[in-house]
Amino acid sequence: MKRLYEVREDYGGVYVTIFPDDFIVPWCPLPIGDFIEYNTAYLRGVIPLSRLEDEIFRKCVVDDAIVRQMDLLKAGIISTVVQNI
Repeated sequence: MKRLYEVREDYGGVYVTIFPDDFIVPWCPLPIGDFIEYNTAYLRGVIPLSRLEDEIFRKCVVDDAIVRQMDLLKAGIISTVVQNI
């Protein structure tokens, strides 16, 4: 398991979501303007939730290796991280 201090050394002051198998996803908060835009799109039903989650995950997760492997992540990881964001 990567220690939290190592995550901080690699990415600076970020938030993390830690899963039971010690998988750590470092992320930064979504800017308020983006939150308002995504929330409005979701409430109007303009964009499917899964598409919004993918966009938010790509925008906020700071580990490029995790973002590149999004399609290979276990079920629920993207939704959980986005919910935390």
